[in-house]
Amino acid sequence: MSTEFWDDFAREALVATPTDGGRIGISGTASLQVVADHLAQAFRRIGVMRVSQSPANQDSSTLSGGISIVFGTGVLEPASRARFHWTLWVETTSERRRDRNAGTSEAAQHYRDIDEPKSAASAIVDIHDPIRPVRDWNDACSV
Repeated sequence: MSTEFWDDFAREALVATPTDGGRIGISGTASLQVVADHLAQAFRRIGVMRVSQSPANQDSSTLSGGISIVFGTGVLEPASRARFHWTLWVETTSERRRDRNAGTSEAAQHYRDIDEPKSAASAIVDIHDPIRPVRDWNDACSV
């Protein structure tokens, strides 16, 4: 994945995220761990050295003096959103085009359709091509 692309996201997130205990949430339908890794590396490249990552089901307290990246399904549930300074929704173009209800659990369908996590995200990224991720500039308007 393009380092410049992820560095731009890290810079954008820093506008809303304090480096001394800030929290970033990543949710979506594709490669959340990979995206969290790329974002953590981007923070380090732009000078934020204390960055931690954890899956949502193992979320620990905020790293003192750093940024904590939490990723997983449910991170953008209405009750959880306020815990994060900046959030990212990750998807692929093919997922947007297929029938949203095909092969998904009732809980996953409720999360996407009722909780509307995508519309609550600070930014949306499409990683259908892992080498060339694309920012969805329509953000909530494209939901």
